[in-house]
Amino acid sequence: MALLALARELPHLGRADEVRPYLDEAADIFRQLTRLNPEFLAFLTAMARKQGITITEDGRFAEPDPVEHLRRTTTAPPEPGALARIQKLNENALRLATSGSLDLAVGMARDAVDLCREAARTSPGVKIALARSLHNLALVQSWNGQLADALAAADESVHLGRRMLAAAPELVRPLLADALDTLATRLAAVGRPHDALPPAEESVALHRQLAAADPTFQLAGMARVLNNLSNRLVGADRHAESLATTQEVVALHRRLRADEPGKHLTGLLHGLANLGIRLHRMGREGEILAPTQEAVELLSELTELTEIHPGNDLAGLAESLAWLGDRLAEQGHRPEGRAAVRAAKDLRRRVRTGR
Repeated sequence: MALLALARELPHLGRADEVRPYLDEAADIFRQLTRLNPEFLAFLTAMARKQGITITEDGRFAEPDPVEHLRRTTTAPPEPGALARIQKLNENALRLATSGSLDLAVGMARDAVDLCREAARTSPGVKIALARSLHNLALVQSWNGQLADALAAADESVHLGRRMLAAAPELVRPLLADALDTLATRLAAVGRPHDALPPAEESVALHRQLAAADPTFQLAGMARVLNNLSNRLVGADRHAESLATTQEVVALHRRLRADEPGKHLTGLLHGLANLGIRLHRMGREGEILAPTQEAVELLSELTELTEIHPGNDLAGLAESLAWLGDRLAEQGHRPEGRAAVRAAKDLRRRVRTGR
């Protein structure tokens, strides 16, 4: 059975050409056992079928169809009530994180993952919920400073998503797109900027596919992953591409703000601050004043506590504004530079106090 299980898993790892030797070895053992005891025939045949493998007329094992096997296991109905409990745990974990109770949030997210693993033993359809729960766990662990653990959870979520994509593309593609973005961010956070770029690019490509296929697709997600891609491009020293991507981010957030006034403020603030930094890196210092001033003016609208969320990285925004303020002062724009530095100082205070 171990040989059959290995043969079933290899195609999902991109190693389909290695399957045949394991199937042939399993078939030899199968024939020996049935010669010793013919009653083994029905039992072993049933076990093989559970692995998605059939027996041909000449006594060989046929190579498994990974898509069909995944379709059956991914879409199999879960235990009644299991998904509701998992969803509730995930919702509570994210709510606790938003309120600043990060240790409790991590514990709740772990409970969701553990429940998924337990339920998946009897209900393979829970695997999609497991991938989603792992993604949520990665988020709250990263907000809590558990960088290595967050990377491991994000990586497992991506691996699960890849395995299930062919079987349930409509359900899995949005989840995989977000998980790839989180994986890229986590890789960058542990000092692996070049490893972070491919998943960031793949995430953006998937988001573009989703947006093209569905006119109602949320552009906020697209803007978020593009902003993260611009950061990954900087890590790869691809500054011209990073600037172009950041310009797209700012344009998207302006559109979102026009459609939903009062929302998407932090996204636009990050986009404007990053735009100023990207322009500086490209030697276009004379252009950093406008986005920096706009960001400082928009900060006055940041009045809701809900915006001060660990996922919004307002501490990072404050550092960016302070840096831009110093650059403006160096260029002779001292009043504007001082205004940016004061805004950064005030934002740090608000993040620290939660007000």
